[in-house]
Amino acid sequence: MELIRETGKPNKLALTAVLTLMLLVIGLAYFFDIYPGGIVVSEDTPNQMTITKQQLFKKESLIIEVGHANQLKASLVKILGGNLEHKWYVIVLTFTTLLFSILNLVQINHPSQSDETIVVFYLWAGINLLACIILIYQYINEVVWMNDLLQQIS
Repeated sequence: MELIRETGKPNKLALTAVLTLMLLVIGLAYFFDIYPGGIVVSEDTPNQMTITKQQLFKKESLIIEVGHANQLKASLVKILGGNLEHKWYVIVLTFTTLLFSILNLVQINHPSQSDETIVVFYLWAGINLLACIILIYQYINEVVWMNDLLQQIS
């Protein structure tokens, strides 16, 4: 499959595939809470909460008694669970932007483009790559921190 046609225009099939993949990943995260380190917190009673760690093919549930000693940690887990899902959405969108930047770089190497345009697209792709790396690093650190916090609570 050619990403770029001879005219320098991107293949619509490649763009459609990237958008479909992005929508699939976001849909799985939104509707089924399937994303790396996915945590769903539900309060059964004011003194008890259920934390479900959902992965692709397995689910783990922790029932935690919320007392005075761990009330702050339990609230922090609840807030960070929602925050983690939002960070996943940002990572997926940034990665999709990076893929579009790479497709544009391939398209821009057509001989009819000016040097200034090529430099702008290289700069944009570099910024997107750096943003992806930083966001993924932060996401992994937050998942590790969340797992440590869950071990302390349970």
